[in-house]
Amino acid sequence: MRQKSWFLAFALILSLFLSACEKSSEDVVSDLRKQPEKIDSYTGHGKLTLQSGKKNQEVDVEVWYKSPNLYRVQLKNETSDVTQVLLKNEKGVYVLTPHLKKSYRFQSDWPATSGQIYLYQTILSSIVEDSSRKVETGEKGYQFEVSTTKYMNKTWVKQKIWLTSDYKPEKVEVYDEKDQSVVKMVFDRFEYGTKFDKDVFDSERNLTQAPVPSKETLGRMHSELSTITPGVIPQGTTLADEQTIQGANGSIVVQRFQGAKPFTISQRKAMPDQLEKASYGKPVQVQSSLGMLLEFSTQKSLTWVDSERQVEYEMVSSMDTSEMIEIATSLTNQSQK
Repeated sequence: MRQKSWFLAFALILSLFLSACEKSSEDVVSDLRKQPEKIDSYTGHGKLTLQSGKKNQEVDVEVWYKSPNLYRVQLKNETSDVTQVLLKNEKGVYVLTPHLKKSYRFQSDWPATSGQIYLYQTILSSIVEDSSRKVETGEKGYQFEVSTTKYMNKTWVKQKIWLTSDYKPEKVEVYDEKDQSVVKMVFDRFEYGTKFDKDVFDSERNLTQAPVPSKETLGRMHSELSTITPGVIPQGTTLADEQTIQGANGSIVVQRFQGAKPFTISQRKAMPDQLEKASYGKPVQVQSSLGMLLEFSTQKSLTWVDSERQVEYEMVSSMDTSEMIEIATSLTNQSQK
């Protein structure tokens, strides 16, 4: 009887000790708020899945970061084998498409005010800045349900984030207004304290050393331009006219939409070029492709390359950024004319 009493007393003490060691949600959020200051560097790798019509798009993602403000994100479309690189260094932000030798450079506060779900800093700030967050504690880590205000796509209404007990990201899943999953990032590797070569954030190195896409994808660069129209057009807006003009590197098809929310879309075969943009801009995820959003006094310009069709698009409008992204995204789901 005495032995049983000792066992019960020990179990009670152990239970109280473990309870005292468990962190409250406030403690966890406080830790996450301090986490960016503790990180000198990190590498992350995983798969980004985008729900897109009947066929999901999958992108291999690799993220490198070095304090205080160097970023390298490599995105490889697993269908087309096309690789793009999102880079930030002392000279600015770059969107690189290496197989086209295409380089866009612009000034940006990215990712401070907007980011992507595969960036650790964006994940942390999404949790810390949402005062209405929901937190669940498990045996191996934490689950959060927070808003999506850090992203430019307003059709995304909430996200769930899974972190390990030492705050490494495991998964991020974004949901629409119907509570359906639309984007998911699953990490299979994440490490703190990575040592990098001194030139890994150099734009020229990243433009010349990326993997070469498949022969089929390269062949599309030389195929004829076949235009498509957006699957999403704002209410009260219609296609007014479509014209084909001859540019220095081939045909350019210009579609002009008029009405409540006018916009113009140009389509051309993707060709090598390097543009130095002085304008303020932001990198934008358009399905599996990286795009560049430039903001002028009254207009915005969204440029991106459809990696599967090897077509470059430019959309000009004064619409809200999220509406432009929705229209741009719908182009990837349309059949060719």
